[in-house]
Amino acid sequence: MFLESAKKNARNANLRLHAFLKCYQKKVWIFGNARSGTTWVSSMINHQGKFRELFEPFHPLRVEASSFLKPHYYLRGSDYDQHLCDFAKRVFSGNLLHPNVDLGTPRWRFHGLLSKDIYANLFSYSICQRMPEIQPILLIRNPFSVVLSMERAGWFDHPAQNLKAVVSQKKLIEDHLEPFLELIDEIRYDDNPLTKQILLWAIINYVPLRQFEKGSLYLCSYEELIEEPIEQANKLMAFIYSTGGHADLSRLKSVISRPSRVASSDFTKKRQEEPLDVMLKNGNKAVIDRGLQILDRFGFSGLYPNGKTFCRREIGSFSD
Repeated sequence: MFLESAKKNARNANLRLHAFLKCYQKKVWIFGNARSGTTWVSSMINHQGKFRELFEPFHPLRVEASSFLKPHYYLRGSDYDQHLCDFAKRVFSGNLLHPNVDLGTPRWRFHGLLSKDIYANLFSYSICQRMPEIQPILLIRNPFSVVLSMERAGWFDHPAQNLKAVVSQKKLIEDHLEPFLELIDEIRYDDNPLTKQILLWAIINYVPLRQFEKGSLYLCSYEELIEEPIEQANKLMAFIYSTGGHADLSRLKSVISRPSRVASSDFTKKRQEEPLDVMLKNGNKAVIDRGLQILDRFGFSGLYPNGKTFCRREIGSFSD
């Protein structure tokens, strides 16, 4: 026990020194829906071990210092939340130390900071407006795959996935959701949790895609990473390192081939599943029909034609 305590103290002292000396030259923030692959993608980004990884520092149920936040809290770009901004500065300066956050492989030297979050989509734009040094990455994954993963992981009863609480935010409705109120009211009282989570997926991805200006947010597709991991990883490196960057192929392949710390052991098999086929097999055709209706209303039908293949060329419609 003494040895473990000594290691912990030494590591924390090293992290404090990094923050004091401002060693984190790059500050990367990857955010997306729960069960969308953010943990796996952050490992891909950090396959060379250059970043200190922060695991969901803005998770109000895992990190006491962020417990003042509500899951999927919305903040307008023009509004200022002193408490949240102060906490974000603490996170991205590297001064936040927490056992639930620092889960990465212990190292003695870092060149950057990489935070991954699943409840930050709706305030990410406001924080990035005030901290332009942050390089934001939105990870998006097929919503039908996401809800299947949630179902298997037992996330439907998770308090942070409460749709009613999210759509009760007045400013969120005024700024983004007013055209969808009739649809939202129909689904929020629906007994089917899959449908609710598809709607939540649509909301938390729709908002940042509308807010961020073209070129200021990197849109990362889980499906593209699965299909072309090397090519897509090099594109990520090029975004992070403006002078150009390339993936280390041997290390990257090792990351790609193994599950993240939150994935199931049969993740390779589940990656290859066609989510709509699984849902049809499970007798969820009504969910598919309703889900496709939600995607169409929020403008995602072009991004995921028929709820299947990701189509990047359609992404421009959100910022027009």
